[in-house]
Formats: sequence, C-alpha cells, structure tokens
Amino acid sequence: MERFIPQEWHESFEKVLEKQKTRIPEQAPTREFVIPHFKIMTVSGPSGTGKSKSTEILAWRHGAYVFKIGEIEREIVRVILGKEIIGYVERPDEIDWMVDEFQRELFRHADELDRPIIVEGRMAGINATEVFNEMGIEAPRIARILLVANRRERMRRLAKRENSKLGAGSKPLSQKEIMRETMEREQGDFVQFRKGHPILTSYHGINVDSPFNPSLRDPQTGKHPFYDIVENNSSIDVYQTCEEIIDKEVELGFGERMDHRARFSRQGIVYIAK
Repeated sequence: MERFIPQEWHESFEKVLEKQKTRIPEQAPTREFVIPHFKIMTVSGPSGTGKSKSTEILAWRHGAYVFKIGEIEREIVRVILGKEIIGYVERPDEIDWMVDEFQRELFRHADELDRPIIVEGRMAGINATEVFNEMGIEAPRIARILLVANRRERMRRLAKRENSKLGAGSKPLSQKEIMRETMEREQGDFVQFRKGHPILTSYHGINVDSPFNPSLRDPQTGKHPFYDIVENNSSIDVYQTCEEIIDKEVELGFGERMDHRARFSRQGIVYIAK
C-alpha cells in the first residue's frame, strides 16, 4: 500500500518532535546507577500498567534519553486534526504510519546518539522487533520491556488517575465506566495497529482484536514473542517494578549495576560515593 502523507503534515510533525528530541528527566533522586549494555530500551504495555512513571525511573537509572510516543501522538492529533485524544479518536492511517516510522527511524539511528534511549509506547516493542528483523546483526542492541497487570488492578489505577483530573463537584467515574472506555480505545487502536504491522498476523494464535490481550501474548504458548522482559506489577508499586526489571536486565546481560551511586542531570552523570 502506498503511504502518501501531505507535506503540511510532515512540517507539523517535525515541530512536535522538536519538543521531544533528546529529553532526559530534569531531576532525579539519588539511585544506584545501572550501566546499560543496550542502545535502545522499549517500555510497552496496556493502559494502567505504569509505563510512563516506570520509563522516567528507568531513564534516571540508566542516564538515558526519553521518548514518550503517546505524548507525540496526542500532540500530532491535536496539531493536525485539531482534536484532543480522549478515549478512542478515529484518525487517518497516515498519522499512525508517521508515528511508527518516527520510532523505526529513531531505532535505526540510535547508535548515532551519545546516550541510550528509552522509548515508551504500546507499539514500541513491535517497532523495535521490526527494525531488528530488518537490520539483522547491524541493529543496535535492544531490550524490550512489557508491563502487565490484572484487569481489576488496571481499572482501579485508571479510575484513580482519571478521577484525579476532575474538577470540584464533578461526579467520579466508576471502574465500570473506565473499563468500557478502555475496551473501546484498545479495540479501536489495535484495529489501526494491525493495518501497519503485518508482523502481528505472522504469529499463530495471537488475537489482536481482543481488548484484554493488548500485550499480544500467544494464548497457545503463553509467551510474548515481541518482548525480552515481562513484568507483572499487579501487586507492587512502580519503584519495585523497576527494581525487578533491572534485576532481570542484569541477568540477561542488558546491563550491570555499579558499586557506587549516581545522580543524573542534563549535563551528564554525577557519581556519589557511598
């Protein structure tokens, strides 16, 4: 399928990306530094699994640049279509292609950056897999993280988050309402995702239409073919989640812990003696 994207969309897209390029957290707590043996880390997972906060913490620990694909996509939809993403927003296929191609280009040229990158997005692991398959041994080393949580806990977190945004006197949303909106968004998004990712249909048994199989787990094998580390954080907070991810990362050779502690800033890594 030919993918024609209007020139004015390209121009808007470039303006949005300027806000995201080479971001690292402004402030970070003093934490043990992890030496990354990867160039790219992706953090994926369904809504309510703590992707955004986990990405920030992992970036602090690795001294990495951060790219949040959801923020980029929301801004693109706002700039190009004049819409705010609240729930599922129907959008031209070309917008998803632009965002996906940005991720793939970022992965292809990650070796040119002076730091590793951590990319947060539901399709980040899929895009990384596609680039790895495309580049083979020339591909940068990629660590693909998947966060999962049980449905009840996800809905509880989402209800808490969304209700915190409501003004005084507003009626709180129930978990049932949150579940209905989440199902609608996830179903709509995965229909869009499948159009641009033939790889999703190449793995037998994966039902990409299922709103509660957004991690693309193969129901026959129980495995997640697009991820290296899977972390279920249904009963732990985001800090423990990241500690367990780092433990698995070290075990798999994606990084190693240092004996001293470090703090990160935009100017670089500041080492602090024990």
